Amino acid sequence: MTDASPQEKIAELAKRPDIDTVLDQYERIRTEIRERLAEELGLAGEWRRPYNESETPCGRPYSDIGDAVAVQMASSANDTHIPDDEWPRAKELFVEIAGRYGFGDPRVIVNEPGNHEIRVRDRFGGDIMLGTEKATVLSSGTGCHLIQGAGSGEATPAPG
Repeated sequence: MTDASPQEKIAELAKRPDIDTVLDQYERIRTEIRERLAEELGLAGEWRRPYNESETPCGRPYSDIGDAVAVQMASSANDTHIPDDEWPRAKELFVEIAGRYGFGDPRVIVNEPGNHEIRVRDRFGGDIMLGTEKATVLSSGTGCHLIQGAGSGEATPAPG
C-alpha cells in the first residue's frame, strides 16, 4: 500500500467504516465493558475521563491523505482496583465483549500481582486496553479512517 497512489489509498480506506461510525462503535464497546465490570465484579465508583480525546493525521501508509484520521479516545478511569482473584473474570469479560465486535486475540502487556494490562486490536489497527493497578483504566484508539463524507470524490492532500 505504500507505493499506492492517493486515490488507491482512499479507495482502500473507503472500504472501512468512517471515523464517526467507528467512534460510536468503540463507545458502545467501552460502555458495555464498564457496565459488565460493575454488574459482575462489583466495580464500584464512578468512571471519569481524566484525558481528552485527540485526533491525529494517520501514519504511514496513509499519511498523505488529509481526509483520514486516527483518534485516541478519552480514557475512562475508575478509582477502584480489580483484585488479583477477580482479574481472570475481568479479562474474560473484556475479551468476550471486544471479540463480538471483531477484535482479535488478547495480548497481555502486564500480568503481575496487583498490576494487569491487556490489549486487543481490530483489523484496522485500532485497539482497546483494560488495565488495573492503583485504579482501573479503559482506553482505546482507532486505526486510520476517513472522515464522514470523504472518499466519494477527490482526495484532500495532507497539509505539508
